[in-house]
Amino acid sequence: MGVNRGATVEEAVLYSRRRRRHRMGLLNDIEAELNIIAEKLRPEKKDVSLWRGRCRSSLHLRHGGCCVMPKVPAVGPERIDTTCALCKSAPETRNHLFFMCAYSSQIWEHIARGILCGSYTNVWSEIVSIIGDETMERKRLFCVRYAFQAVLYAVWRERNKIIHGDKLLPLTTLKRMIDKGIRNKITLMRNHGVKGMGELMQFWFLTRV
Repeated sequence: MGVNRGATVEEAVLYSRRRRRHRMGLLNDIEAELNIIAEKLRPEKKDVSLWRGRCRSSLHLRHGGCCVMPKVPAVGPERIDTTCALCKSAPETRNHLFFMCAYSSQIWEHIARGILCGSYTNVWSEIVSIIGDETMERKRLFCVRYAFQAVLYAVWRERNKIIHGDKLLPLTTLKRMIDKGIRNKITLMRNHGVKGMGELMQFWFLTRV
């Protein structure tokens, strides 16, 4: 994206020379979010770094794709209320937001239960352990890693929309958008000649049953 990995959101929005269009749909979504932030960002506000992991232009099984791993920010003067912005019923912590919140847990379950089957969990530490399991079947591991990042990004985006006064997307709409985004990614990779994407798409459809 042309953004330094150590950049703050303010630096990414205001001072970096970013490419505005990307081949990867997820990067275009991030670009759209940065443009929204640019409209609302105040120069006097203190910012924190939210960029983590390795960002690459193409998906790689080992790293699970473009790593978008937001940190739930510490409560500061701009947000005194620490209640979860999505469910309004519990303190907002990383473990609650991903994915024990009544809103986010339904999204994660819809996307991930068919992939993980009997190993399904919505506990953060257990999910992290699962996506790090290199002994898992490659198709299953690929899907759960990409699903994890897709849901993570979608939940974080909806959380930020609420904080900025916007409305949540209906659950059915968001579930459909995430599923379509994952299928589009697999199709794009297949069209680019990546081996095994036909079988991967079949596997993904099987997880939707």
